[in-house]
Parts: sequence; C-alpha cells; structure tokens
Amino acid sequence: MVRDLLGLTADQQGDVRKNCLRIGWLITNFGNCAQLDSSAEDFDAQTIFHIRAQLLCVIGSLFPDGSGNYVNLNLLWIVRDLQSLDGYSWGSVVLTYLYRKMCDSTHKVATGLIGYATLVQVWIYERFPTLAPRHTATPLITYPLTLRFLICYSSRNRNKFVHMY
Repeated sequence: MVRDLLGLTADQQGDVRKNCLRIGWLITNFGNCAQLDSSAEDFDAQTIFHIRAQLLCVIGSLFPDGSGNYVNLNLLWIVRDLQSLDGYSWGSVVLTYLYRKMCDSTHKVATGLIGYATLVQVWIYERFPTLAPRHTATPLITYPLTLRFLICYSSRNRNKFVHMY
C-alpha cells in the first residue's frame, strides 16, 4: 500500500512497525518539494505522492500513536482519494479520537494521555479563564486560538513555548 500510494517502499527495518509508518521516513523522502523534477514524465504522480505524504504527516499529528514517531497506515488509506478529503467531518473525528484516548488514559495501567492535548488545553483556557496564562497586552493573533496562548507563553518563558506546541 505504501508503494502504491506514495511511490516508494519503506525498506529499512524500523520504518514500518505493525501497522504504522515512521514519520522520519516521510520527512526524509517527502519533506523537500525541491526534490520534485518538473521535467520528469511522472511529475504529476510525484506531486500527488508528495501531497499524500504531507497530508499523512498533518493528519497523523491529530491522531498520534503512543510513541509520537509513527503514523497509522490506516490514515494513508484515507488520503488515497484527495478529492474526497473535504467530505470528511474532521472536527468530529478528532474530538471522538481525543475523547476515546482521554477515556483510555483513566485506566489503571495507562501511563499518560495519547492525543492532541493542545486542543484540551486551549478548551480549558477558553472555558476557565482563571486557569489561562495572563495576557499583559492584547494578543496580536486571535485565531487560531492556540497561537494566542503560545505567544503569551513565549513572552514569559521560552520553555513553555516548546511545551505548548
């Protein structure tokens, strides 16, 4: 499936684990669009492979695995038809996944939360302003909401900026 939809095969051991593909492999092979050769006969196919790989990284960040270094290959199946992507209800899917992972994290054997925790953090800041970082001035960026808190954090403490993002 990787060869058919991305045009390359993940050969090295460790690039594919169970049903997941290493994000580093995607970045190495598709992270630089300058690799595309516009004079090549298969330029259109190369472009589609790069678009799929980029989308796989973005969508994979919304549905992380436990290690944070791999993307589930089921997501590759979703990006096979680029025209149908706008028909998905991405917001509800991300929230459903996040709620499921929050539920899973309440079990005794769970070691932490797997999911897009920034989304929960911003929701908490919006609903409970007393828990949010204090703004010393009007935020320069109002949307997306996450950036509002990133800027606030970065002005106070650089370490918090990395943690938030």
